[in-house]
Amino acid sequence: MRFLPALTVLVLACTALLGCGGDGLSQVGGTVKVDGKLLSLGEVTFHPTTGGRRGSGPIRKDGSYVISYLKIGDGMPPGTYKVTIVSNIASSSNDEAEDGATLKREKLTHLCPKIYNSVKTTPLTLEITGDGSNDYDLDLSSK
Repeated sequence: MRFLPALTVLVLACTALLGCGGDGLSQVGGTVKVDGKLLSLGEVTFHPTTGGRRGSGPIRKDGSYVISYLKIGDGMPPGTYKVTIVSNIASSSNDEAEDGATLKREKLTHLCPKIYNSVKTTPLTLEITGDGSNDYDLDLSSK
């Protein structure tokens, strides 16, 4: 019965990968501000510096965020992460063309400086620990 040992290995590998239903994950959250003012929309994403699965969470109306990895609000494995923040508002306007046609123009307003939008440019690197003290209030500068 070679099937049973292979199944056992598969079950053990899946258990280790998933962290036994969330074991090994630490809650991560906080608030996001730009120049001291709370953001009220957007997304915060934690990208592992050693590769692997990222976690993210929406920025709520009160400026808070909670990171989700495998399920909503479960946290992240301990490690070092680059943090990106995207917070934009899209708006549109109508302009009249020379021939009288209406042109619709889309404008994207960045509420968070664009430097924080990409893993390549973000200056934010955070360490998630396994001791549960992973509250990160992020106060970004637009300057």
